[in-house]
Amino acid sequence: MTLLLATEDGVETLASGAPDSPIIGVIPGDDVALHRIDLLETTPARRRAEAHMRATDLAARPLDELHLALADSGHGDAEGGGCWLAIIDPEQIQAHLAHFQAAGVEPAHIVPAAMLLPEAHHEKTSTATLGGLTLVRGADFAAAMEPALAAAIGNDAAPSQFEPRHPAQPPLDLRQGPFAPKVRWWRLGWVRVLVPILLLLALLLALAPLLITQGRAAAIAAAEDAAIIELAERALGQRPDDAATAVAALSSARIAAEGSAITPRIGFAGHSLATTTGARLDSVALDDGELLLTLAGNANAINAASAKLLDGPFAASADGATVTLGQRRPPVDRVAAAQADAAILIAHRRTAVVAENATPASIATAVLVKAGLADTATLTATDTRVTLDIPAARSAILLPLVADIEAANGRLVELYIGRNQDETLNSRLEISR
Repeated sequence: MTLLLATEDGVETLASGAPDSPIIGVIPGDDVALHRIDLLETTPARRRAEAHMRATDLAARPLDELHLALADSGHGDAEGGGCWLAIIDPEQIQAHLAHFQAAGVEPAHIVPAAMLLPEAHHEKTSTATLGGLTLVRGADFAAAMEPALAAAIGNDAAPSQFEPRHPAQPPLDLRQGPFAPKVRWWRLGWVRVLVPILLLLALLLALAPLLITQGRAAAIAAAEDAAIIELAERALGQRPDDAATAVAALSSARIAAEGSAITPRIGFAGHSLATTTGARLDSVALDDGELLLTLAGNANAINAASAKLLDGPFAASADGATVTLGQRRPPVDRVAAAQADAAILIAHRRTAVVAENATPASIATAVLVKAGLADTATLTATDTRVTLDIPAARSAILLPLVADIEAANGRLVELYIGRNQDETLNSRLEISR
């Protein structure tokens, strides 16, 4: 394949292929949000529907105003259901197409540059520089961002100059849906065979509209019921008698597993701010089960970040630079609700590290040792609670520590995280059982 990079002056050749090989257009990608999501479904159509549902939690605007692109199953994690999802403004992708066409190029595929970095494993992050941007590819997100922002989210490694991989197929193609390359479908052989069959089917549909409508509604309802029961069996380990029982059981189990759900809310806030240039999180505090987020940056950046947080999966309100995140908003659609609850339960089962007879003190000691903060943190314990004071830690260490506390079924009853002058974080956590 031929790789062509979009630049301010036109296009630049990154790799040359055969004269008749497909052209991959590479864009910097600072206008694309890239997330790696876990999908439960296995068929292409259901994976797309599930990814569309998951995108409502990640997008800062209504989905009908955005363009979504999903990597094909060959570039996901077949065992874990992982798949890359891109979210971009349709006007931006149209502008990229026009930029290549102005240079006399019609790319068969358009790929964000960060997707051509080596794959990241576990906590290792791949980075590279491209122009004035830093490309970052982690285990669950990728982006092109300002170097200062890349450092602020915990990327301390010095990136090298961008040298793209040369994949046999593009790992994620933005030319999907309305932006897919035009095909003269009437010249395809299978169309000439299929048209008479479709005409016959259209005639049959015209003869029996009422029966077909009723049958379709019944089939959809039955398929939804079967899918919900199957999701519940996979997530709960036992098969419910009916779909209504399955939905209720999944919801109850998810609430019990997540507890106060502090980690998902902080993670969502971190992703929202990482994709908003000029905005950062100044402090986090827990107040009667709600997270109070204090944002910092210029007014436009704060407004943009607040909009993303308000449109997310959690009940939210904003007052100036302070955003309050409450509990999850329940999806209206019962299938979407079951999918979301099952995904959370399966993820919690993979990460749970609950020990028998664990106490707040033993949980606190274990997470401090794991994070390497045992010598710097102050631990004050009573019979039922323990307080941790951590004067300085990087976000890449502190936020996983909070997740480890909840994974061990430690209940956070007090939480404060603030930013030090050297960009490290200070925190105070109180754990109950």
